[in-house]
Amino acid sequence: MLYRITITVKTDVLQESNNDDLAEKSSASLVKYPDNLSFKDLYYFLVAPTLCYELNYPRTRKIHKNFLARRLCEILFLSSLEYILVQQWIIPILRSIDRPLNELSTLTIIERLLRLAIPNHLIWLIFFYLVFHSCLNAIAELLQFDDRLFYSDWWNAKDMAD
Repeated sequence: MLYRITITVKTDVLQESNNDDLAEKSSASLVKYPDNLSFKDLYYFLVAPTLCYELNYPRTRKIHKNFLARRLCEILFLSSLEYILVQQWIIPILRSIDRPLNELSTLTIIERLLRLAIPNHLIWLIFFYLVFHSCLNAIAELLQFDDRLFYSDWWNAKDMAD
């Protein structure tokens, strides 16, 4: 479902951007408006780690193999770590709930939820790093996509505009 939402948003952005480019007809870009309507450009945009369509994306000169190898090792390690956390920490807690929740006491429910809080928090943090740092950087490196600002320091934001 998340993939379908992403594709829908990217398709809308592509259409809006092409309408704007048709109106402006900029001559400074490397690719001009009618030439970007190809399957190659469409597939690059769909795979590129961005939601903003541009005629010409900033590109690196080559694929840095050491950087890519490090990101792939991170993906393997963090995926394995999440699997181990779920198997060793979360599933035993969930299996210990042998009765429906309406038959358990309030203290038992609170205790189980508190026991799930730490592994759940760890999984969310690992998943954030895995997706927004490791996976998106690996995809960007494979596509030689140079714009690597996938997230700002949102944890220091004072309001929604930051």
